[in-house]
Amino acid sequence: MSNTAPIQKIVSDETKMLACQAGDNESFAELYRSYQLPLTRYCKRITGRQDIAEEAVQEVFLRAYKASARFSTWLYCIARNYCINQGKLLATRAKKTDIDEQWALSSPESTDGAAEANRIRRCVNTILRQLPETHRKIVVQYYSTPQSCEDIAASSAISLALVKTTLYRFRVRLRDNLGN
Repeated sequence: MSNTAPIQKIVSDETKMLACQAGDNESFAELYRSYQLPLTRYCKRITGRQDIAEEAVQEVFLRAYKASARFSTWLYCIARNYCINQGKLLATRAKKTDIDEQWALSSPESTDGAAEANRIRRCVNTILRQLPETHRKIVVQYYSTPQSCEDIAASSAISLALVKTTLYRFRVRLRDNLGN
């Protein structure tokens, strides 16, 4: 009797995407199940509205069929562009949206932890409000999605140096403001 578990074949998102393009509906369903929830949260952070975020996810998956880059990078790029376009239509609403709605932090279990989390949340929100929109989007995208600096640069059509510099400066400001 063997102690080895069956080896599962791990199929990359790119392979699933190619299968989708060839008409494999199950591959599309797997991609949808994997990305629907995180992508909806990401789109809500950008738009500030759940209904628009859900609509964006539907549109993103339709557009993703034509992708040729790494699937997750392409998917977030499509989501970003779609949400930005929706944001232009709702510019007044987007300006009024509080950063707390756009970047929800999970609440800790202890009361002491809750007080500290609230202090950090206020500090993060203050810094985010002071950042130019491009820099704010970089920070939110980095900390709320599973994307690397390289992926963010590629999906946003900006330099890798800008992404890294923005994140470094954000961390320095946060550390200085928190007094650590």
